[in-house]
Amino acid sequence: MGAAEAFGRLNERQREAACFGPGPLLIIASAGTGKTSTLAHRVAHLLLQGVAPERILLLTFTRRAALEMTRRAGSIASESLTPRPSPASGRGEHMRLPWSGTFHSIANRLIRRHAARVGLTENFSVLDAANALMREASRQYRKDLRSSREEGARPRCVTVADDMAQAKYVVDSVLEEREEGVDLRRQAVLFRSSHHSDVLELELLRRNIPYVKYGGLKFLEAAHVKDALALLRWADNPRNRVAAWRAVQLLPGIGPKGAQRIWTAFEAESHGWRALKTGAACPAFAACAFPWPRSSGWWPTA
Repeated sequence: MGAAEAFGRLNERQREAACFGPGPLLIIASAGTGKTSTLAHRVAHLLLQGVAPERILLLTFTRRAALEMTRRAGSIASESLTPRPSPASGRGEHMRLPWSGTFHSIANRLIRRHAARVGLTENFSVLDAANALMREASRQYRKDLRSSREEGARPRCVTVADDMAQAKYVVDSVLEEREEGVDLRRQAVLFRSSHHSDVLELELLRRNIPYVKYGGLKFLEAAHVKDALALLRWADNPRNRVAAWRAVQLLPGIGPKGAQRIWTAFEAESHGWRALKTGAACPAFAACAFPWPRSSGWWPTA
């Protein structure tokens, strides 16, 4: 695939923005208009023009967005360069953009690299950076930030193997604090995004530790999790009408009336799975739910 095919996926305005010449360009776009794809193609376009990856600054609000943008740009560049690689762009999806990240992370790197210019050492704290930058402002109310807590444990930077190990560490710490007299309702865990708490919530549930979540649904309250649990509960108990009602409506073309028709036929056959497999109640359900051989074993066959 060449550059024409790779950039042919964009509409006219997206392609105009992605292939814009040198100089600043302001793009105003609403949600769902393909901003991420356009920016990824823009990065790929710069690479194809011979711009070195370390000369590209890509800033986003979240680390996940930065990683996704880099991955997409690498994939697009790889498709466009086939079959010839470019020394500037590296090896497509394996390309690295050293200055791709969140506003906070890139700013932190730059300030630490040039700390001496604002009178700081490389191991400065956040308050040190903020005070130093405010002192450089030409128009301001003079102020000096400092912590109101003079004593207490200092924050710790802990390295763990993965998300599961992180959740276990946090829960262990919470329980240790409770044993020392700190009530659970006096403890909090902060996350940048709501979905970052998923693994921790599962660990809390596994250990039967009560918690309240602010800013987003609990893991087990999310629609896709409820859908998966409904399917498993129905498989475990064929008479579970509530679970069956939710599970069958996940399939395309099946609404409340179709779900009622399927359940009625299923109930008439004493909740036997073979009644569903015949497709008499709803051929669409049988085609979607039973395409696998019996040996797969994931769905009850009795």
